[in-house]
Amino acid sequence: DPSVGMQCIQFHRIHKFQNLPKKLSPIRSYANTGNALIEEFRSAKDDDARLSLLIQESKRGSIDTALSMWRIWKSSPILPKQLLPTLIDLCKDHQRTNAIPAIWMNLDRQGCIPFGRHFSAVLNSIAQTGDKHAAHQLKESIIAKSFRINSIDCTQLLKVLPVTDVIEIMSTRGVLPDETLTTKLLYQMKDPSCIPFIRSIEQNSQSTKNMDLILQAYARCSAVEDMWRLYSDLQKKSIPISMFSWSSMMQAIANLHRKENIMPQIERLLEDMKRFNIHPDPHIWTSVVVACRNAESLLELRKYHHQIYKPDLPLFNALLSAYSECGDPETALMMFRNRRDRDVTSWSVFLRNVVSEGTPSTLHALTELKTTPFFKNPILWSSLISGCRSQEDFALGREIHEMMKREGIRGDAQLYNDLINLYIEAQDYPAAVASFNSAKSHNLLEPRLYNSAIRAECLTKNLSAAFELIKEVDGQGWATAHTWNALVSVAKEIQSPAVALRVQDMVSLREGQCDVQLGNNLIDMLAKSHLLPLAEDLFQDNRKKGIIDVRSWNAIIEARSRNNCMPSAFRSIQEMQSEGIQPNVYTFSALISGCQQLGTMTYAEHVHDMIRESKFRNDRILLAQLIQLFSKSGSLQTAIRIFDEISPQSRHPDVWASLIYAYGEHGKGIEALETFRQCQSVNKLNERVYSAALTACSHCGCVEDALEIFSSMIQNGKHVDQHHVAAMVDVLARGNRLEEAEELILRQPFVDVTTWMALLGGCKTYGDVARASRLESQVLGADPMNPSPYILLSNIYGAAQQFSEVKRIRDLMAQREVKKTPGITWTDIDGVISEFTVDDASHPRNLEIRRELKNRFQEMYRAGFKHDRSGVTRSFATEEEEIEHLCHHSEKLAMGLWLISTPSDRTIKVVKNLRVCPDCHEATKWLSMVTGREIHVRDANRWHYVKDGRCS
Repeated sequence: DPSVGMQCIQFHRIHKFQNLPKKLSPIRSYANTGNALIEEFRSAKDDDARLSLLIQESKRGSIDTALSMWRIWKSSPILPKQLLPTLIDLCKDHQRTNAIPAIWMNLDRQGCIPFGRHFSAVLNSIAQTGDKHAAHQLKESIIAKSFRINSIDCTQLLKVLPVTDVIEIMSTRGVLPDETLTTKLLYQMKDPSCIPFIRSIEQNSQSTKNMDLILQAYARCSAVEDMWRLYSDLQKKSIPISMFSWSSMMQAIANLHRKENIMPQIERLLEDMKRFNIHPDPHIWTSVVVACRNAESLLELRKYHHQIYKPDLPLFNALLSAYSECGDPETALMMFRNRRDRDVTSWSVFLRNVVSEGTPSTLHALTELKTTPFFKNPILWSSLISGCRSQEDFALGREIHEMMKREGIRGDAQLYNDLINLYIEAQDYPAAVASFNSAKSHNLLEPRLYNSAIRAECLTKNLSAAFELIKEVDGQGWATAHTWNALVSVAKEIQSPAVALRVQDMVSLREGQCDVQLGNNLIDMLAKSHLLPLAEDLFQDNRKKGIIDVRSWNAIIEARSRNNCMPSAFRSIQEMQSEGIQPNVYTFSALISGCQQLGTMTYAEHVHDMIRESKFRNDRILLAQLIQLFSKSGSLQTAIRIFDEISPQSRHPDVWASLIYAYGEHGKGIEALETFRQCQSVNKLNERVYSAALTACSHCGCVEDALEIFSSMIQNGKHVDQHHVAAMVDVLARGNRLEEAEELILRQPFVDVTTWMALLGGCKTYGDVARASRLESQVLGADPMNPSPYILLSNIYGAAQQFSEVKRIRDLMAQREVKKTPGITWTDIDGVISEFTVDDASHPRNLEIRRELKNRFQEMYRAGFKHDRSGVTRSFATEEEEIEHLCHHSEKLAMGLWLISTPSDRTIKVVKNLRVCPDCHEATKWLSMVTGREIHVRDANRWHYVKDGRCS
């Protein structure tokens, strides 16, 4: 090889050896000969002379010189047809097949087409090198040029091209598959796009063997209807099917387990196998077990488990995972402890479950793990951290991390990513950043680690550090649409206009990476950051570029709904349909969310009509949301009617939960508990149903019932999350059982701000200022940027006349830049929707409203009404200014509009986005007395039905 020879000579010269060894002399001579031939090649007059020199050099055994000649020649506009086969033969003879794809791609552009054995050589070389670019060019070349191609060639093409591409080539070139090609195609088909081709093979095939393969292909492509049709035909004709087909069918059904109820289909297959005396193998049982991996299939899982005799290790691991996901970790733990041959997967599932038993059991399990060869496997430690995250046991997560350091566990990227996310969820952002830096020091960085670290820095408002990390990612070429999606997702959580604008600027500089998903997330981010006009502009720009889909429309509909632009949101449905994009479940879900916020019957009835006319009229998600919508719009009877119209067997647990929530919101505790027991009797309980029942007990003061429900939930092995704990604390706090409520909180591994707020609410109601003061640091530390705890603490101190503490809390809010969420009230009077904020003077009838309120307040003062100033969080120069401010809260202005716009016998209905303040609640009761009118007020939690001075 002359090039290697010249390198040897160059090496000799660099090291200044005095004499050239005799062995190198022939190499120099050989290399000089190659160089002379190349010069002769350059000066050759025609292609025949060049081809002759190239062949001569190849015969001389110098492949590199020959390839050098080709590199000189390839820039020529016209090349001889013999050149491609000559070069291919040359590369094959000298075992340089890795050069063939590049040679072929260059010559292909100039029209050189390989045939016969040379075509096979090109295919084999592409397959060996894995050159995807060459494979794609081969497909395009075959389709575009007049390649003579047959079944044998297509069989070879399967080595380098996906089966979908081969099918496209066959369709374009009119190739009919022979028996061999048909078999190979059927074995490789896994994509749903192959279904029409499988049908055509089925129509033209008479082979019993092929029918078995076709059945498997339908199963692998998730064509379940075609699969059952062919299966029924084969049964009628008494054609047996192989174990592979039974296994493929079962796997296809198992893959549908999140889309529909497939247990009857599994039962049918198992019964047929039993009828034909076929015993399911471990692969089939694994598919059955996978299909049972949800909370509603626990009984079926237990039944099938009893039919499995001595499962092998993969099936045993599938059973462990299934029991875990079905909410029965106790069985999984017992199975693990009763088996000796356990692998990393077994331990991984076991450790994820043992976390739920608490710290002592987990530490004992780690002691046992230490005796195995798997102790330092990062997969197992990652499972432990994941278990702590799912159980929200962040204290245990920290303890496990400390143990990892002591034991010298060397983590991988996945483990560090789990650690970062554990600390993010625990709101310990400095520890999350420290874990990222540790991964960085061990050179274990990946894009997902950067994404998690960027999220942690953003959530601490350390935006400069976050943007530095983004520069690092970009500098390493790792910045993809996924990176920007991660950044945009965090910006959505922060909801800061300044952050959103900067993120949008950064993303816009990389327009090539902006796909549909990123565009949708940007729209959502801008809308949540109170920048709806920019969200609208971005949507319209993407619309012109053609990078929108139904999710884009859903994003802008949700943005318009969230910003109370409901007419525009409803018009969007017609616009998207006019462009050929049909709304889906999430489109209507976004509309319902907007309607729920406004709480008006006009919009509720409109969206209900649209859903009834769509194909989603029986969708359980929308039915559950519609029940909640009418409840929040003040029409409990309509919510009940929607529930009653659903057939009993079709009532999903979420639908039951929505009705229980509705009863609770309207103060109907007896009906809520009765509905819960009905749901219990038909075995439709899930975590959401329990949460709804506890919330209803909270609204209605049913303490003993709530304790019984909470206890039964634990006994039934249901997962108790923060929603359940918060509801239970709220029940106890409202029942003046503050000590029990606090004890329940202290037993939890992690407590969110909602739970602390529930306890603080009880402290306010019963004047327990000492307890509120003692818990202040924990409450404010749970979510430092949430304004609600500050306001509630301020109200507690204000009611106790501790004005210095009130000032301290207000100063703390200012220091931390915590902004109070503005209160907004909506009214719907005869289809006309009005919106009010505090001291709002924008309504056309503002002067009339204020005059009416002034007169009514005079009547209320004479009757004995006094303002409750405990909810005031601002300082005023005079008492008169403070009272003027209280008299013009948003809900009072909305009631004033009702008073001047409607007859005295009509019920007043207003909807508030926050909890009603103490003064407005008291004023509403007095207003109902002096006007003789019934007043319905919906705040963030429930409906208040006020009549004759009494609130429900």
